[in-house]
Amino acid sequence: MKIIGFGKTCSAVSKELAKASGFEYRNITKDDYPPLRTIEEAEKIKTDFSFDVQENEEIIFICSGDEKISGGILRTLEQIKHCKINLLYLLKDKDLLSEAIIEQQRTIFKILQNYARSGLFENILCIDEAAIKKQFIADVSMLEYEKKLSEMLAKMINMVNWLHHADPFYSEINPPNDACRIKTLGVFADSEEKLIFSLDNVRQKDVYFACTEKTLAEDINFMEKVKETLKFLKSESENLEYKIVKTDYEQDFIYLSYHTNFIQ
Repeated sequence: MKIIGFGKTCSAVSKELAKASGFEYRNITKDDYPPLRTIEEAEKIKTDFSFDVQENEEIIFICSGDEKISGGILRTLEQIKHCKINLLYLLKDKDLLSEAIIEQQRTIFKILQNYARSGLFENILCIDEAAIKKQFIADVSMLEYEKKLSEMLAKMINMVNWLHHADPFYSEINPPNDACRIKTLGVFADSEEKLIFSLDNVRQKDVYFACTEKTLAEDINFMEKVKETLKFLKSESENLEYKIVKTDYEQDFIYLSYHTNFIQ
């Protein structure tokens, strides 16, 4: 698997995710483009994509729609269409954007979701910067912000990916319906779902219990706690899957992966 970051913030996320996962990465920024006056100019430019990717190789492609180079996202994806693309789309905080940029990033977001739902991409992970600020990194200075944002996203994405592929201690997660290629991630803590994007019309919830050996060996009420959590998260319109994985960490975590087939 390889990682591609497209744009300034997404390149920082790509770098941190590569550090956490050990995957090779390549970033594309405005430095790879000539000076641009409009987003439309980027659509006509084919960047020098010097990144060796093989047929059907898995790619994590991280992008957002707030820069002028965002017009080059589809042109870049065209060059790796022979790969299995897992798309991550970061919606930048709209309170800090002009109306024109808000509309630009929403338009790109909807286009990429439609491509994902059609099967062109393996899936699209929806990320909302405003939700991350509120739920995960509220007290951070401007100088530290981008680094903390990148580290937090990299940790969550890498952890859920590891939990998904790890051998289960108990139970296993069945994949969602093939049409459910739009998703988001989060954690369950303090009896609350904390998601990095508020996903509408959820069709499947995957719940990962990352547990210490001590919890599994000594907590006789553990399965009751699992039942209570699942009961809290379950609703009639959603399929609920869960998995318990033994970890080497010193505390327990509950990670969430939610899926839908509805355009957001």
